[in-house]
Amino acid sequence: MTKTTKKTFSILLGALVLLMSLSICFVSFAAEESGGCGSGLTWTYNDASRTLTISGNGVMNDYTSYGARPWNSFCSDILKIKIENGVKKIGDYAFQYCNAITKIELPDSLESIGNFAFYSCHALVSVTCGSGLKTIGNYAFSDCYALVSINIPDSVESIGNYAFNYCTSLPSLTIGDGCIGIGSNAFWYSGLKDVVLGKNVQVIGQSAFSYCKLINVTMYNQVESIGQYAFSYQNDSSASIISHVYYHGTEVEKNEIQFGADNEPLLNAEWHYISDEPVHTHAYTATITKAATCSAKGVKTFACTCGDSYTEDIPLDPTNHVHTENRSGLAATCTETGYTAGVYCTDCGKWVSGHATVAIDNTNHAALDANGNCPRCGKHVKDVEKPAEPTTQPNNEPSEKELNFFERLIQMILNFFAKLFGR
Repeated sequence: MTKTTKKTFSILLGALVLLMSLSICFVSFAAEESGGCGSGLTWTYNDASRTLTISGNGVMNDYTSYGARPWNSFCSDILKIKIENGVKKIGDYAFQYCNAITKIELPDSLESIGNFAFYSCHALVSVTCGSGLKTIGNYAFSDCYALVSINIPDSVESIGNYAFNYCTSLPSLTIGDGCIGIGSNAFWYSGLKDVVLGKNVQVIGQSAFSYCKLINVTMYNQVESIGQYAFSYQNDSSASIISHVYYHGTEVEKNEIQFGADNEPLLNAEWHYISDEPVHTHAYTATITKAATCSAKGVKTFACTCGDSYTEDIPLDPTNHVHTENRSGLAATCTETGYTAGVYCTDCGKWVSGHATVAIDNTNHAALDANGNCPRCGKHVKDVEKPAEPTTQPNNEPSEKELNFFERLIQMILNFFAKLFGR
């Protein structure tokens, strides 16, 4: 190998090593990003696992909007958020619009969830709060449509305004005994059917449980005031009522509560005054009491062992046809398509099976006219043989003229012989 060749080879090898180094650095950078997010806190995002980890000891920064947080550029890609023990606060707008996360587990060290922290996390199904949580901020879990499970531990002291509004899938909730105040519109338009308020709840804000689907409410005699519209418009109706209120106190204590205007659904419910009885939490079992068909909604009944129950509609089932009949097919013609025989539903007016379209049959003509034309399509189908004119058959019978001639001839012969023989 010449010196020139060796030199060229060395240069190429060096360039290759440099390129590989840059590639490794790029891959490493693309695989993981990190930075600070508060006093004593750092964040790390792993692209491979799509996990955002908040670690350290301290309080997360509050952000003025979701666009200000350092991980905003890949917010919609985050599949899992891991909050490690030591984190004391989740900042305002921290995880708003993180629409891929489905489950969150918060550590015992966490004391506060900021305003709009998990706002519009539409795929979020469950949240597990640690034992140290004290405050849930305004709009913290607002518009989390898929949320079906969250615990409010006894450590929580307050629930902010609109904290859980439009959590339309949330069926039931037990609020811990440490909670003192529930903010305005906190559960507005949520899916709650059953709620148990903690033993120390004193203030329920305006419209806190408005536009829910409440059937049962459990509360204690520490409640002092219930804001205007707090329990109004249950099931989207101002005239509806809540079925039962399990009140741990006396009727006298209940009458001392300051009820705001438009709380008739709560006031018109059946109140059960409980002294030392344990709180009954309904456990409903669902049963389909009427199956949905192609033309009629079904009914699902939810029943508790205590005898309480409610129903929900089941959407139409387009595959469940109850009344059907067999119908004949229709042959295709030279101008129109036909169809095969099949099964027809008389309820929804649809064919259940069969009934395939048959293409136009160019050979199926109507009765032809005298010229061999089809009256449907107008086409000349075949030549028609016209009947020949009748031929004259030979007549061997003598004509009348011939008969007269022979008669005269015979008569003349007879007259001749008569004269001949003298007659």
